[in-house]
Amino acid sequence: MSKQKTAKAFIKQPSFCLRKSLILAIFSLIIITLGAGAQEKVIKAIEIEGNKNISQESIRKVIKTKVGGEYSLSALREDLKRIYGLGFFSDVRIDTSPFEEGVKVSFIVEERFLVGKIIFEGNKKIKKKALLEEIELKVNEVYSERKVKEAKEKILSLYKERRYYQAEVEEEVEIDEEEGRANVTFKIEEGKRLKVERPQILGNKVFSDQKIRRVMKTKKKKFDEEVFGEDLERIVILYKTKGYLLTEIADHKISYEEEKIFITILIEEGPQIKMGSLSVSGNELFTDEEIAKEMILKEGMVFNELQFDRDLFQVHTLYYNQGYAFARVEPTEEIDREEGRIDIGLDITEGPLAYIGKIEITGNEKTKEYVLRRELAISEGEVFSYKKILRSQEKLYNLGYFKRLDIEEEEGVRIDTYPGKEPNIINLVFDVKEKKTGTLNLGMGYSSVDGAVGQVSVSEINLFGRGYQASATVEFGGKRQSYDLRFTNPWLFNTPTYFSTGIWHHTRIRDSYHIERRGGDITFGHPITDFTKWYLNYKGERVRVYKVEDDAPFDIAREEGKKFLSSLTPSFVRDTRDYIFDPTKGSYNSLSIECAGGPLGGDFDFLKYGLDSRWYFKTFWKFVLALRLRAGYVEEFGDSTYVPIFERFYVGGADTVRGWKYADIGPKAANGDPIGGVKMVVGNLEWRFPIYKILKGVIFVDGGQTWARGIDPDWGDIEGGYGVGIRLHTPMGVIRFDYGRPINPPPGVPQSQFYFSIGQSF
Repeated sequence: MSKQKTAKAFIKQPSFCLRKSLILAIFSLIIITLGAGAQEKVIKAIEIEGNKNISQESIRKVIKTKVGGEYSLSALREDLKRIYGLGFFSDVRIDTSPFEEGVKVSFIVEERFLVGKIIFEGNKKIKKKALLEEIELKVNEVYSERKVKEAKEKILSLYKERRYYQAEVEEEVEIDEEEGRANVTFKIEEGKRLKVERPQILGNKVFSDQKIRRVMKTKKKKFDEEVFGEDLERIVILYKTKGYLLTEIADHKISYEEEKIFITILIEEGPQIKMGSLSVSGNELFTDEEIAKEMILKEGMVFNELQFDRDLFQVHTLYYNQGYAFARVEPTEEIDREEGRIDIGLDITEGPLAYIGKIEITGNEKTKEYVLRRELAISEGEVFSYKKILRSQEKLYNLGYFKRLDIEEEEGVRIDTYPGKEPNIINLVFDVKEKKTGTLNLGMGYSSVDGAVGQVSVSEINLFGRGYQASATVEFGGKRQSYDLRFTNPWLFNTPTYFSTGIWHHTRIRDSYHIERRGGDITFGHPITDFTKWYLNYKGERVRVYKVEDDAPFDIAREEGKKFLSSLTPSFVRDTRDYIFDPTKGSYNSLSIECAGGPLGGDFDFLKYGLDSRWYFKTFWKFVLALRLRAGYVEEFGDSTYVPIFERFYVGGADTVRGWKYADIGPKAANGDPIGGVKMVVGNLEWRFPIYKILKGVIFVDGGQTWARGIDPDWGDIEGGYGVGIRLHTPMGVIRFDYGRPINPPPGVPQSQFYFSIGQSF
């Protein structure tokens, strides 16, 4: 029970205070009006009356009316609102009177009580500091009964978290009207700290005790009656996924003995039910067979209630994708307990064709609306399409501007609908929640190839809220230095024309030489369909090979000096991934042909063909199987007699076959230096799974090889590696840590490799 003591008076009830405030406000305005009629036009003085705890300066700061200013009824009304808006006053009145050939304005306030002392009695196990941090009730803030009640619940919740399940809290409030303070005391009876014993399960034959306990969230160290109630529902759902539709919790008991909580659950399982007949009525747009095809459950299969819900949704979706958003599918169920079967009827009301009315975008604070609207796959006036609406959500997520439920644990693009003015019109709302799109990163890492590496990068993927992308990156280390600048406009001239340009300067130290590459490129692209695009890239690059060792292989030694490359690369891309930053389904397929030299000039003439195919599959729970296949072939033409060493393929390392050092697979010179191949194939398999929030794990198997000119590919040459890794999703991107081991390595090859990289592997 809540107790309150008053020093001299009672606390006004809200309804009484409200009526009084309205009457006094009206009375104040009448007085103001009479004062205005007296033609005193200039304000000669302003007074504040009635304040005790709130300083006059705090009130005067919000008042726009000033001494010497012209008297204004509307200005005083606004001042009244501003003083109320401070939240410290239960009543505010304005009084005016003649003063020195003008008007004196008096603001008469009645303060709400402020919280005075917050006292805890009886707390021995939890200190006062921890309790104050837990509650939102603060000294010198406005007192309210609601805040006291909420504080009480927070205290009880904290005690339950620490396993004091029998704790009791009573609040006592003492009002000091002279001081305008409400002193709050929380009287606590802590009780004993209790331990939850392992729940006792009775009546179960289908599932073991361990299996049932596994679906429960009530564990040994924590007990919550609400969570336990949900546990009982989870147990019933477990049975219903295996066909035990008649399962019930016959009884349950919770008892407290000494310092322990004992839980007993009695289950009545009932018979297993299988899928019987399926009948459909009311359908005209689709045949019975077409509707039955959408259902996974077939006659004779064990009935799974969760799968049946998914099947119903698929039937709904069949209609929604054809524009019948008002379609309803009502199931009827008839269970034959003796036969152990359930016959299902689907009563369908198809309804009229629906159309999209208004499309609204809300929640975008930084991003211009047209940047989001141009990504939508559906337009106003179109026939309703659930598929297109989901595709629109998918494309908005792929911009990278919004939070994801599976990564940031928050939904960043919500879809809502509401009726239009016409019966068959549906208005659509995309409510977005933006995240930070700009990053400044300082990082250090270690690579088995480049040693210690530092990085400084600045990037913004939504520059000025217009969808532009810009980045600048500097990397430095003992064996590597690089500088990159890039700017991208995915919608050039507000058309779906992709434009990107960049410049770079990279320096690397290889086993027997140093190489420097400076250049720039420009890329244009345009969609063919919603999922397919073509791109055209021009690249100009100055390559310098220097500090070539005396015993370097001929393939390397002949490259010493400066060379210029000029190339044009057309490519074709089909991308159906659901989320390009961390896909769970869909695929990415790319074909490209780089043509260097010839009419484009430069010191080398070659053609480089590339294939990149990536596929993603959901397996169970949130586990994702990711597959990648890459193949390449490069050949010289025209005046060139060979392909330069810096344009060949190198296999082995973090981005190809893990478990091996960089370029350790494929052709080598007599001294063991890698010289690259002109034919290449690499395959990767990753099984990805969540660990905790932004942390994910992978198990991988890689394989690949590259062959020199004149050597026919032999699948027996493929080298493999396997291992494990973790992925940390951060604002700067995905940070990768991989540990790999080679499969059947030859003598001299290290038995393991550790890799640190930035960016998703694929």
